[in-house]
Amino acid sequence: MSVQLQVVIAVAAVAMVLGLRALARRVTRLRQEGRAEATASCGGQVVLIDDTAAYLGRTSGGVEQRRGNGSLALSDEALVFVQWVPRSVLRIPRHDVLAVDHTDEHCGRRLARPLLRVRFGDARGEDTAAWLVRDLDRWLAAIGGGQPPPAPARTPEPATDRQPPASAH
Repeated sequence: MSVQLQVVIAVAAVAMVLGLRALARRVTRLRQEGRAEATASCGGQVVLIDDTAAYLGRTSGGVEQRRGNGSLALSDEALVFVQWVPRSVLRIPRHDVLAVDHTDEHCGRRLARPLLRVRFGDARGEDTAAWLVRDLDRWLAAIGGGQPPPAPARTPEPATDRQPPASAH
């Protein structure tokens, strides 16, 4: 092997290591920011959080919606998902949760592992969202194990999908 080829291989290896380190730092930062925003958006004491949840979308979102990784948090007030890229927030008030179960298919996508599926209703009607989470049984039990929570004596607020302002990071 020529010296030139060895130098090219060494430079490529160093560039790859540096690129992977930069990517790892970015993912860590996104995870920390997502956790902080999900916790703040929950309102109330967070009882469960998964910083590596994979969002498969809302039934009403259709095929063109964005899916992705983010932080899923649950409090006594709400279930909140903060998607890292593109940054978006889905907040479902707990009293709007109609059912929770698991499935291996959602919005036309089938996975080898079961998904957390949450059916909820708001002022716009009924919808369903699904996530791949680390500890499915724990999420099912925490949200209600398939049983809807008792309904409050008030008008439901709409679940919100919002795009926060872009930050300079």
